[in-house]
Amino acid sequence: MPEGLWQEAVELAHEHGVWATSRALGVRYESLKARLMAQPAASSRSAGGFVELAPLVPSPVTQGTTTIVELTQADGSRMMLRLASAHDVQRLVESFLRARQ
Repeated sequence: MPEGLWQEAVELAHEHGVWATSRALGVRYESLKARLMAQPAASSRSAGGFVELAPLVPSPVTQGTTTIVELTQADGSRMMLRLASAHDVQRLVESFLRARQ
């Protein structure tokens, strides 16, 4: 596929997600995801958006330890994650925020 089309596919994936974009365009999920991860997203958030993430300090997970992340958008959509570890929370948050834009 020509590079210009890949760039447009990556822009769509930033907006609509990798899975939905790869399915709609008929491109390999893994290829699109790799290109998306290599290119930072253009900031398209409104000025009123606010996200606060506390710095994550890696620590060993002990039995019974759970990290809980709760997200709420202005339109009322919510997501709660219960994770055995706090790794990769930023990508999950970004995916949630892009899902409603």
